[in-house]
Amino acid sequence: MTRQLSYKAKIQIQIDWLSIRLAMSEQISIVIPCYKQARFLSEAIESALGQTHRRVEVIVVDDGSPDETAEVASRYSAVKLIRQENRGVSMARNAGLEASCGEYVVFLDADDRLLPQALKLGLEAMAVDPDCAFVFGKCRYIDASGQPIPTPAQFQSENIENYYAFLLEYACPIWHTAIVMFRRSALETAGGFNADFTPAEDYELYLRLARRWPVRCHASVVAEYRMHHANMSSDSLKMLRAILKVFEHQDEHVRDEPHLQRALDCGLDLCRRYYGQLCVREIKDDVRRRGMDSSALRRIFDLFRCAPKQAIRFLW
Repeated sequence: MTRQLSYKAKIQIQIDWLSIRLAMSEQISIVIPCYKQARFLSEAIESALGQTHRRVEVIVVDDGSPDETAEVASRYSAVKLIRQENRGVSMARNAGLEASCGEYVVFLDADDRLLPQALKLGLEAMAVDPDCAFVFGKCRYIDASGQPIPTPAQFQSENIENYYAFLLEYACPIWHTAIVMFRRSALETAGGFNADFTPAEDYELYLRLARRWPVRCHASVVAEYRMHHANMSSDSLKMLRAILKVFEHQDEHVRDEPHLQRALDCGLDLCRRYYGQLCVREIKDDVRRRGMDSSALRRIFDLFRCAPKQAIRFLW
């Protein structure tokens, strides 16, 4: 027997359908900051221009790059190019945000790529909740030549009740900014990226937004993250220090909420274990190559301050 929908249910379906149609008509700004990544930039731009959602504004921010970034961007008549002195990725993203006009904003690194339906999937998730500050999906890894490589399992993060607690507990389970679509109004109200937390400025922004507004995950793969020498050789100790600074900044927001304090403690432990192990590996590699010089001793000292358990294991 066919079940008849109630009048209220029919009205809700119509409202949801209209919300999705309205969202799908909105313009989206894709901001691509670029510094020393001109060799990959054309792929990033073409992935942005090749979206199934056609109302797209693409902005490339040449962050004082010494390579051919401006020349590559200028080949595309549909791309707006902004040039500035080198100020770092946070300020480049903020400059792109200021110059953009889309209701929604995606920040795509110049060496990464969006999949064709990335914007469509983000808009559909946004339409479910008009108060949502940002939505996010998943990514897959590619190598320097753009070929798929194995991607580790990503956190199952759909249907989370408290995304602020979730982001604290798992020490930033949102792997890359390209998988995130932001609502412009929330970004502007929050003040954009804070360069004081570089290179964990994206994590600090997610937490800042999740404290005030709803967040959603649609769990679809929407971006390709390129693994190559320049990003795989990043300084894990620098990242560890930055994330610990982000956690310190959360103290005033969790101290009166036991469940949030537990989440922060779990995140701290996870962060120290993960980045601490990477730091130990990097220090050992450096010592094997150059010996126990003053640079290695400074890094060991810094590791003791940030992750003492991992530092003790290094000495052991």
